[in-house]
Order: sequence, then C-alpha cells, then structure tokens
Amino acid sequence: MFGVHKWFQAPDPSQVRPLEVLEKSLENVKNKYRSKAPYQYLSDQLRSIRQDLTVQRVRNKFTVLVYEINARIALENKDREEFNKCQSQLKLLYNEIPDCPNEPEFVAYRLLYYIAMSNTLDISSLLKGLPDAMRSDECVSFALRVRRALNLGNYPTLFRFRPTLPTKKVSEWLGMSELSLVEWLNILEVDCEVGGTIDCRVRKGSVDAVLVVVLWSCFSESVLIDLRVVIYRWRTTIIDPDSMNLVR
Repeated sequence: MFGVHKWFQAPDPSQVRPLEVLEKSLENVKNKYRSKAPYQYLSDQLRSIRQDLTVQRVRNKFTVLVYEINARIALENKDREEFNKCQSQLKLLYNEIPDCPNEPEFVAYRLLYYIAMSNTLDISSLLKGLPDAMRSDECVSFALRVRRALNLGNYPTLFRFRPTLPTKKVSEWLGMSELSLVEWLNILEVDCEVGGTIDCRVRKGSVDAVLVVVLWSCFSESVLIDLRVVIYRWRTTIIDPDSMNLVR
C-alpha cells in the first residue's frame, strides 16, 4: 500500500534554500538513506528539495539527479504515485538537458510501466522516438526483451526474468491463505512451503500451464521492482557497489 503524503503549502521566499545549500541537503538525504532512515522522512526531504528548485526555476543536471534519486527510492518503497511524479519531470528534463547518463535507466522504467499498464499507445510513441544507441543499453534492452516475450506469449522467457515469487505475496494477490496455496501447489507437484518461494520455471506436464495462470498476474505487479533488481546486478555504477544503495 502506498503511503499518504503530506500537503505542502507554498514556500516562504525568504526560506527557500540556494543551490549550494540544496546540494548539501541532498548529500544529507543520501547519508540518511544509507543509515536506513524511514522512507516517509526521505520522501519529505526530497520533495522539499524539489520544491525549492522549482521556486527558483533551477533546471540543470543537479535537478535531474534529485529526481532520479527520489524516483529510485520511491520505486524501492513501492510508492508508485511519487515515482510517477518524478518520472514525468524526468521526461521533460531529459528533453531539455543533453547527455544525462542515467536517462536509459528511466526510459526502461517507463517502458516497463507502460507494459504493466497495457498502454499500447504510449508504448508505440516511446518506441518510435527511441534512438538506436539507447536500444542497445542493457536496461532498455531488458525492457524490450520483456515486451517481445509478452507479445509472443513466451511465458517461460518472462519467468526467467522473474524466476521466483514469495508464496505469501502470491497468496495475497490471489485472495487465499498462504497454507491453502501451498497445499494446492503441492498437489500439483510444485515444491514450495509456507514462508518460502515458488519456482516459476517449474515444468511438469500440465503444471507449467497452471503456473502461467497463477503467476502471470503477479509478474505485471512486480515488473518495476524486478528491473530494480536487474540494475543491481548489471549497473553497479548507478548505485553504491559496497552497500548496494540506490544513491551515489
């Protein structure tokens, strides 16, 4: 469930922080993130930084960085509303500011989100304007492979992108108890237990088709978080390689 956000009033101009102070504020937020500060605190601080940038009409690479970090942290915490707000601004910023190194990452997020929402019009529009150089980026390439597998009905490939799912989460999505789910899947010779995970790659006779029915809905719900995992694995330059943080 996504958190309820506070309502922010228009800022007092005398209280608006200049750029050099905002840069220090962002560093503080990053340090707080690394020390496991509550998400709502981080979200409020980042929103405040964004607000001060907006009031001063600052739109540069620092602004891009603020929105990127905010979006990643929102994504990690499943705050779709905040993530989408950041994505909307990033789309505009990338058009205004050239050579933003993390643009492919967020283009991939956008494509996966459109796929999950079955938004064919936006998918077509995005792909039409996608440069060849960006198509070869590993994050965008992953999103394109997901789209291709979905279009071809290639579920085994899709489940390679999402190899396991927690039994608890699947039972919640299906509206049944975790124990009932586990007992049913065990009857179908799918090995799993309460508190464990389901191997989406299992193929035993007709069981593969059953898993498609049971797990397909879960794939679309988790696809955005999955790309975050892929970026953990492939793009260590985006995150802190020692602590696996989302911020640099």
